[in-house]
Amino acid sequence: MPIYVAQIGAKHLVDRIMQKQGIRYVNPHIENPVRQSLTAKVLPELAEIINVKPLSDDEFKAEVQKRLDKQEELIANLQTTGKEKEDDRVHKLEIELRMLKARLSRKVKN
Repeated sequence: MPIYVAQIGAKHLVDRIMQKQGIRYVNPHIENPVRQSLTAKVLPELAEIINVKPLSDDEFKAEVQKRLDKQEELIANLQTTGKEKEDDRVHKLEIELRMLKARLSRKVKN
């Protein structure tokens, strides 16, 4: 099997392992200690060539936890931003509704 086929297979395997760990998405083009460590475990010969050593179990768990914390923070920020936008939109609609009711009541009186 050509090495590039093994590398692509390893990349997909690493993605699946990371997803099972709870990490939703990691850009494969950006170097990541968790990705490198898993790749080194899947393809040890390639890891020797590019001088990458797998992380110890404790280091691996710490890196995964760091990534999960960052992911949770990002999700929380996105939810807050979406909620603020929704609140602003509701507030604007309430103001518009009051203006329309006031305009309608003036027309009915005349």
